[in-house]
Amino acid sequence: MLITSELAQPIIGKIAKVAGRNINIMDADGVIVASSDSERIHQVHQGAIEVMEMKSERLIYPSECGNLMGTKPGVNLPILYLNECIGTVGITGDPKEVYNIASIVKITVEALLQQHYLSGQLNQKRKVIQEWALDLVNPHFTNFIDLEKRAEFLKMNTAQLCTFVLVEVGDFTNKTSIYDELSEKQERILQLMSLYFTPHFISFIGKDQFMMAFQDKNNHDLIKIRHLSERIYEKLRNEHFDVCIGIGTSKKTIIGYRESYKEASQSIKIIKKLNYPKKVMHIHEWGITRILDKIPEEFMNSYFNEFSHQSSSYLDSELQDTLEMFLDLDLNVELTSKQLNVHRNTVNYRLDKVKQLWGLNPKRFNDAVQLKIFLFFLKINENRNATV
Repeated sequence: MLITSELAQPIIGKIAKVAGRNINIMDADGVIVASSDSERIHQVHQGAIEVMEMKSERLIYPSECGNLMGTKPGVNLPILYLNECIGTVGITGDPKEVYNIASIVKITVEALLQQHYLSGQLNQKRKVIQEWALDLVNPHFTNFIDLEKRAEFLKMNTAQLCTFVLVEVGDFTNKTSIYDELSEKQERILQLMSLYFTPHFISFIGKDQFMMAFQDKNNHDLIKIRHLSERIYEKLRNEHFDVCIGIGTSKKTIIGYRESYKEASQSIKIIKKLNYPKKVMHIHEWGITRILDKIPEEFMNSYFNEFSHQSSSYLDSELQDTLEMFLDLDLNVELTSKQLNVHRNTVNYRLDKVKQLWGLNPKRFNDAVQLKIFLFFLKINENRNATV
């Protein structure tokens, strides 16, 4: 590690006010690179040179100052990092009075330098992970051998089953236009997720999306991963982020990881497309909807218009809510009545009303499938019009 002015001066700023003494930090060549006395910066400090040569402390008394270039009375101690002397910290004053203070300052400087180094290492690792993650989710990047080698370098075992969770922070870019503010919020999210959830890996893959992978020892444990995702949602909502979360299935290998990501991405896409009230959804929870989402827009519009012309009228909100609940609950009248808190006869009456208006019986499988398709297209059309 090299001690530079950019690195050392902020440390001086933090310590000098507390110590109440003039403090200098010298690099490996004995040059003062940071000081609470700005006039001394860039001067050569003879005492620091001796410290570097002897790799031990150097006390300078008033009687010696005239013989040592650039020095004042005080204590100079070696700055050690990984048992290597990388510089010197000096504090001005009578050595007998300031020695203890100098020792504390030395320990503090070494701790802050180590923190800075580790922070730099962490940021570098995050950058490497982010580059790997961006290539992983890029459909045009097909060098899977390269992805596998980089995963090994990052200590990722791709033979391990992983579930991918994609988190989209909806108001991120709208409310965060300044780069520093954006970086600060991204850092806050990374800290929260790493502290509370310890994912296999985590990375931003865009300004408003980040991806997490969780190792899955039990294989396809939907309840466990959904509960975990709900906690992530609540944690970010408590930080005032507008969030929706998509969850893929548990897979292994680089190709499997990309597939799990694509599933999580599709889940978020459907949440937004339908303006769905639930903001945390596993891809399996969508059922047939995930297939309908793949239907080309031209066919969807054609089917929607054809169905609309055939129906005698639109359903009111009560009938539509009942129909949606009935279809979501596998055509179970009893469960639907409990969910809606109405009598089962009320549910049957409303379903019969749907049959009268649209000519399709929700209790028949083929008709129920057609109704499910139409309701999906209807939701998309309503949200599109609302956005326009």
